[in-house]
Amino acid sequence: MTEEVTINGTSFYVGLTDVYGGKVWFYCKWYQDRRPLTRRFWTKKELENHLRTIDNKIIKREVLALLHKIHGRAVCYAR
Repeated sequence: MTEEVTINGTSFYVGLTDVYGGKVWFYCKWYQDRRPLTRRFWTKKELENHLRTIDNKIIKREVLALLHKIHGRAVCYAR
């Protein structure tokens, strides 16, 4: 489950991703000329709080709207 938006040539992704031992929430900012910046979170609320720190109001609004479309839960299968 991943949502994407592109603003001024920079792609932003949010959603749930599989990791070794479970699923986590993630935020990825993909620059055309550089490596991606990816952050992972255990809860959707932590990810939302991180997104609210984005300075650009347009990017913040669009990425938060993407996040609110996604439903799911982070899970840890490893014990």
